[in-house]
Order: sequence, then structure tokens, then C-alpha cells
Amino acid sequence: QAYSRRFGKYRRWYLTPGYDGKLRTTPFIKPSDVPNREAYKWLSRGLEEAMFDFIDQATGPEYSIRASVYEFTHTRAICKFVEALERGVDVKIIHHAKQENQYLLKYNREADTTTEYDNPEKETVTWKNREGVKVPRGDAVFRAANKAVSEVGLTVGPDDEHFNDLVKAFDEMLIKRTITTISHNKFMILLKNGNPERVW
Repeated sequence: QAYSRRFGKYRRWYLTPGYDGKLRTTPFIKPSDVPNREAYKWLSRGLEEAMFDFIDQATGPEYSIRASVYEFTHTRAICKFVEALERGVDVKIIHHAKQENQYLLKYNREADTTTEYDNPEKETVTWKNREGVKVPRGDAVFRAANKAVSEVGLTVGPDDEHFNDLVKAFDEMLIKRTITTISHNKFMILLKNGNPERVW
């Protein structure tokens, strides 16, 4: 592949668990391992720059951006949306936030604990005071998005007169889409004075 030929010298071998539980080495050329973001630029072919230019068209409070995304983990893109917020742009992003069930053991303090002596040399303890419970949590895609957003901060501080409004806008920027398998719809709409102007 062209990517491998161009950036092959940055290949690294990573330890990954196999289906049998044994560790294997798997080769990857991670774009983050290539200096000066050259791999990202080559892979993007101008797509990233075009997306940023689209967001930058929203220059003030008369603009709004509505977006629908899936894997919301690209830090530079998140920064662009936050910069738009700081310009007074109304930004709302629907993102994948599917819930999954995690099973945890919970103690039932009112239940009994018994000890049986089937084998005179070894006692068998039967615990009856634990029961499984389902605890909903966001899936891996949702957790990754939360982590990425948490790593982006506002550039203005409490001394700015709009700080509290910005904090509120940042907190309300993301809209969770929980009833979904995979959020395939990925787009952005630029609005001016409530009227749609462009779609990306």
C-alpha cells in the first residue's frame, strides 16, 4: 500500500492479546508516530482542512452549527467546535452515546452465608449473599468521546464577562443519541440567523 511504502520506517510492533489468551505482536504504522503530522496530512488529502474551514465560516453569534457524528474523538476538530463557541456560535452536536449493560456483583447483607463440611479435610464455603445486577454505562465509542472532550478546554477564564455563558454552552454542546446501533449519519449544517446556508 502507498501508506506503508511512504511511512513504513515508522512501523512499530505492538503486543495484542490473541483469541487463545496468548500475546501476539501486531505491526501498525500509527499516524501519531509520524513526525510533523505528515501521515495525518497524507491521509486527509485536504479533508481535515476543508472541515475546519467550514466551521470557521461561523464567525459570530448570528451563526449556528448543527452536526451529527459517530466517533467524536478527533481533538483538533473538537477544538474547532469550542473555538466557534467562544465566537458566540450556537453549536449543537448529536453524537453516538449507546448504552450497554455491565454486570456487577452486589452484596445482599440480609442473605445467609453457610459453611459445609462435605470433606472433613476441606471445608466448602457457599456464599449466598451476592447477586448480579445490571449497571448501564456508555459503550466504548461513547466513553472515548467523553475522554476526548474532557481533554479540550476553553481559552477564556472567569475574568471574561461571557465565561459562565461559555461554560453552559460547552456543557450543552453535545446531545446524546442513545437509541442506535451505529450512528451512520455524519454531517454538519451551517446556519445564519436560523436559516441553513451550507451542508458539509
